Amino acid sequence: MEERYTIAFAGECLPGHAVETVRQRLGQLFKADDATLDRLFSGKRQTVKRDCDKATALKYKQAMEQAGAKSVISRASSSDTVAPPAKAAETAREMTAAERIAAVAASSDQASPSPGNGEPAPSTTAPNTSHLSIEPAGADVLRPEERDTTPPASIDTSALSVDDQAQRLSEPTPTPPAAPATDHLDMGAVGEEIPRLASEPPPPPPGISAVDAVLAGRGGWAEAMAEYERTSDELSEGKGDMDKLLDRQGTLGLRIEELGGWDKSHEAEAMLGHVGISDVHALVD
Repeated sequence: MEERYTIAFAGECLPGHAVETVRQRLGQLFKADDATLDRLFSGKRQTVKRDCDKATALKYKQAMEQAGAKSVISRASSSDTVAPPAKAAETAREMTAAERIAAVAASSDQASPSPGNGEPAPSTTAPNTSHLSIEPAGADVLRPEERDTTPPASIDTSALSVDDQAQRLSEPTPTPPAAPATDHLDMGAVGEEIPRLASEPPPPPPGISAVDAVLAGRGGWAEAMAEYERTSDELSEGKGDMDKLLDRQGTLGLRIEELGGWDKSHEAEAMLGHVGISDVHALVD
């Protein structure tokens, strides 16, 4: 069976593309309104196309990258596979509005015949209930012969016995291990520094930009994003095995989301702006 793929977008723009420009291009590409674009640029992964073949997935990827947007391609799961529409539903969509109105009118005429079209008019005479009576409250609804009877169960309990009171139903909990010896330990003086622990974070390496210095302290986010971009470039250039590249891209995408999402670079730029650093790409001394 041919592999199927899902294309998603997490609000990440390619380097050198402004967010507003990419937003405008995607709006034109997908004919999306402002509410849809707000969801696409919310920083959370949004599905753009489900259950498509490899050629279609690459076309979407190329179109989104031309608009400056970074796409996320992954294998389609069973829940993403779109079932073929029912034949009746296809027929209903192919009918014109006039045909649908005519069909409703015809079915209405058949369901409610009038006395003038040859069909007998519905009877309005009340049924005869003179032979019916009401039993008093609490009477049985079923006769004895109409009731289900359950034969008594015969269970052999000769192999069972009742234990004495206060007996355990399970084995006793094993005794916990003894507490470790701490007589060789003592407390340090107030204010004493803990050995082998740095008192302040190390300075950033030389030749790194301000925004990269902030991202470097995000617990591996910058490394995961750089590897994700390299994998995306290899996919775009057709290098290597596409299935293995997609697996690596999916794993890296999950790692990026675990580390805080796809919008960390914008957050770092905003943080630097709050402390008065306008040129976020300036090198750190």
